[in-house]
Amino acid sequence: MSSVAITIQALLAAPGVTALVADRIYPIAAPPFNDPGEHHDDIIVNLIHEDDEMLLQGAARFPEARVSIECRSVSAASAIRIGEAVKTALQEIAGDTFAGRKAWFFKEGTDATERNDSVGLSRRHLDFYVRWK
Repeated sequence: MSSVAITIQALLAAPGVTALVADRIYPIAAPPFNDPGEHHDDIIVNLIHEDDEMLLQGAARFPEARVSIECRSVSAASAIRIGEAVKTALQEIAGDTFAGRKAWFFKEGTDATERNDSVGLSRRHLDFYVRWK
């Protein structure tokens, strides 16, 4: 099971997140919209790095990864609000089961906002460290 799938399942299980984006949480990229001007608030999860610690007897089988979560909206305030909901949801996970694996999330790295006027979107990027077994 990948850290991206575990992260998506954890976000889909968080009522505070789904209240803002429904089930629009995607790996790597969001699907195209029918109308070029159409956009709904959503979240995109990307993998930055994944590894498993090596022990003398082989892999620890307790993988760790860093994932980037992109919270997108046409409104800067909404992108920030979605990011806060993501932080609240994931920072409370310690040994909960998602996608058949026990997972632990820790906030780490990037927490930045930006505006892309060419596509009319505001984004908040958040990085999380995730471990699972």
